[in-house]
Amino acid sequence: MRAQCPSCSSRVGWGDLLLSPTAPLYVRCRACRTRLRPERASHAFHALFVGSLVAGAVLLAAAEFGRFGEGAGRVVGWSVLAGVACAVVAGAMTLAGPLVATGRSPEDRRYSWLAPAAGLVMILVVAVFAIVAATQSGLSRPPPSRGASRIGERVDEEDRTWRWVALDGRETTLGEALDRPLVLNVWATWCGPCVEELPSFAALRDSVGDGVAFAFVSDESLPTVRAFAARADLDLPFYSGESPPPRFRTAAIPATWILDRDGEVVDHVLGGADWNRDEIRVRLSALANEPELESDPEPK
Repeated sequence: MRAQCPSCSSRVGWGDLLLSPTAPLYVRCRACRTRLRPERASHAFHALFVGSLVAGAVLLAAAEFGRFGEGAGRVVGWSVLAGVACAVVAGAMTLAGPLVATGRSPEDRRYSWLAPAAGLVMILVVAVFAIVAATQSGLSRPPPSRGASRIGERVDEEDRTWRWVALDGRETTLGEALDRPLVLNVWATWCGPCVEELPSFAALRDSVGDGVAFAFVSDESLPTVRAFAARADLDLPFYSGESPPPRFRTAAIPATWILDRDGEVVDHVLGGADWNRDEIRVRLSALANEPELESDPEPK
């Protein structure tokens, strides 16, 4: 696709466009160095507008759902592809119609704000993308903190029906997992801090033995969790779970609960942490050795 320079009649193509710092709104002819713009400058503006919407939609979807693959790298890939596609569309619109030299008509002054506006939009998009990428990859991970669940409260029957599916397709519930003390972790494959703390969980699980159960529940699809587990090569019980009951919903992940065998919340931590510590092992061992409460006898 080529247009013609009105000053020297040279052909203006993609090479000229790629070497122009204000592309695709303006293009500089390499033969006579005249800065040119589309005769219908609004076309470039429309392409910029559409590109901003597409890039914004990608970033918002990434921040809200984090579902463009396992990890921030896939989010980066989709965002870059969207930006490249929009730039190509805008460049094609620039070269599709007649070009006129800038600075020679009131029309140029009318559209003179487009180039700085384009630069501002690009800066804002890159800034938002950087924040999203940092959040998804764990670069801005917050320190662990105590969660909102009240220590000492006990799960109810609704909580106990929370269903999970293991990697082998076997279904289970929270209630079935509470035959012993339970370390319950809500996580996601795309969450950097979640993935970072998994090796410490694996070491903790090996050290405490079978007296304590562990469950790592993601609301992602079972194939997604399986693919991550195959790559991670960690001996941990991963599950794909349905939407959690209100007691286990949090504004951030990872979120970890320690429950005794009666379903009482012993601890709740928000944020990634190093779980392979002596104080945690001692605490879990004490829970595992607690005698099971006898159920009240039925009334005669």
